Amino acid sequence: AYFDRGPMIGAGSMGFTLNPDNSFQYTGVFGPTLIRVEPRQSDWYLKSILFKGQDLADTPFDFGLDGTFSDIEVVISTTGAGVTGRVTDDRAAPVADYGVHVFSTFRDRWFTGSRWVKTARPAQDGSFRVDGLPPGDYWVAAIERIEGTSGGGVLPPDPQLLESLSLRATRVTL
Repeated sequence: AYFDRGPMIGAGSMGFTLNPDNSFQYTGVFGPTLIRVEPRQSDWYLKSILFKGQDLADTPFDFGLDGTFSDIEVVISTTGAGVTGRVTDDRAAPVADYGVHVFSTFRDRWFTGSRWVKTARPAQDGSFRVDGLPPGDYWVAAIERIEGTSGGGVLPPDPQLLESLSLRATRVTL
């Protein structure tokens, strides 16, 4: 489990400023914090977050209680991988009410906010598309609509759910 103590207001963090030269300032962060980055385009992905030679993209960094850290480099790639497909039933008829989970074959990457775990709902024609994935090996699994859930077959990336899905998922290399 990762602890993220970064202060949040609504869907965004307090104190984040992106400067015109693409440098940034992030104030008000303390304790162990997982730095999350959402690239501007859906097919881009977070490649790395480097600080003194350490990649912080998948592990929390302890900012302590106060202090200033500089020269943190965030690298975004414009060449994210993608998975597309269509789900059919046992008679090869398209299914329109489902969710797709695409997740790393490495279990230590199954956590909330992971760049290695993505979900999608189908388009009107029953097809799906998941973009912005880092290169690697993934499981792809569809879940039929789950009554009583707001996301149909799209659920949060719970490790127990992903473990059960991996037993019947299709493996892809991107």
